[in-house]
Amino acid sequence: MRDSFRGRVGFSAVALLWVTGLLASLAGSAAGSDDGFIDVQTAESRENRWYDDRGAIGNGGTIADDETPLITVRINALVLHRSSSPTNTVLTDSGTGDTLLTTPGHDPWAAGTEVDFILNFTNTTAFEFDWFSIDDWFGQSAVDLGGTVVNQVPFPVTRASSTVSSRLRNMEFNLREQVSETFTLLAGFRYLEFLDHVGAHYQNFPLGFSEDLTVETGNRLYGVQIGVQATLWKTETWQFDALIKTGMYGNLANNSSGIFSSGIPSQAANIRALGSHSAFFGDLSLRASRRFGDNVSLFVGYRLMYLDGIALSADQYDIVAAFKTGDVPNIDISGSLLLQGIEAGVTFKF
Repeated sequence: MRDSFRGRVGFSAVALLWVTGLLASLAGSAAGSDDGFIDVQTAESRENRWYDDRGAIGNGGTIADDETPLITVRINALVLHRSSSPTNTVLTDSGTGDTLLTTPGHDPWAAGTEVDFILNFTNTTAFEFDWFSIDDWFGQSAVDLGGTVVNQVPFPVTRASSTVSSRLRNMEFNLREQVSETFTLLAGFRYLEFLDHVGAHYQNFPLGFSEDLTVETGNRLYGVQIGVQATLWKTETWQFDALIKTGMYGNLANNSSGIFSSGIPSQAANIRALGSHSAFFGDLSLRASRRFGDNVSLFVGYRLMYLDGIALSADQYDIVAAFKTGDVPNIDISGSLLLQGIEAGVTFKF
């Protein structure tokens, strides 16, 4: 399969070189030999030199040599800790003004899967597709109040609860160019989606009253990125690499929220607000890998991601709550997010 594919990339050039060399050999023999036969030693030395030239061409990055894998596939698990988002006051006592319930903090850890596919055109140039998904950071809190009169809803509340959750999706396409034994440069396109949610539920069980407030924000980042991978240390079986990718992106953000009630005069409202903003994303990996044969290696490492210029649901909560008093809905796109943790996986080369 490898020879077939690479044949499509370099066969024409190689065949042309070979035919040209053969014709030159025939011409030389005809001109310089009285008997008109090909000089065997000359042809053999030229054939060996052609193979040497093929290796030199391969090292130059135009034709991949046989030791370069055609495909590299990396599959790994991600376990990342997210920075805390701001908490919001969900309920306050109408008499004392005391805070009765706030939005919870997220469960700081979430796990996901990443798949990286690299197709080598030559031994220096490759195409890469990378995808990962992390689901999801989640938190919840609740309080029993026994019929307390509160400021946020128009009925005494016996129980209130709040939830938060978020998730991250990534897809990117890169061209990679190895410029030395140590460094590989890359450039490409990345699409990143970050979704965030805050919800509050108020209930009066004896009276059958309820109200729900939901705040949903979506961030869809897209743009070009650049990066560099460096091999910091290497032996026959061990290798330590650093990889950093960064870029400025456009962020199409939306605030999609609502207020819904039951058993009381309708408080229903659908709130929509859109906005665009420039955003920054940085992605850093530090990996130690151990080879097992020529085609398989295991690795473990540290991963850090930073987003800036995004809409967090916690930042929209007050905007949505104020909508009940007649304010025009809008969207806040000034949030930031720090993710860091561990990754571990396996790499296959074919």
